[in-house]
Amino acid sequence: MDQVFHESGLDNSVDDSIRKAYIKTRMGSEGQEELYAELLDVNILPFDSERVSSAMWYAAKRQYSKNSYHSYQGVEGRDDTIAVKYRSKSQRRGVEAWLDVIMVMRCYAEKDRLAI
Repeated sequence: MDQVFHESGLDNSVDDSIRKAYIKTRMGSEGQEELYAELLDVNILPFDSERVSSAMWYAAKRQYSKNSYHSYQGVEGRDDTIAVKYRSKSQRRGVEAWLDVIMVMRCYAEKDRLAI
């Protein structure tokens, strides 16, 4: 691995990785305000972009298909979209609650970048 970083010049470069999370709101279908999260994660990898994109999207799809999550109809058969619903336990300040999570992810692959 060290050789790959040395040959690509990344051992001498500044880390351009970015990781941010934004909590936003939008109007729901019944006029109520809904809370959602927008996640941003940027990394520079010293490997072929097409291979990395394929591996990243495969890993994302596998993470949500291996569990018994409900997959939404209408996006099945599309290789670029995942839509699932599941329940997750959360604990904050000693209070335990169950969250109903609805998540849609779509893969946009270009020559030198991947957006999920």
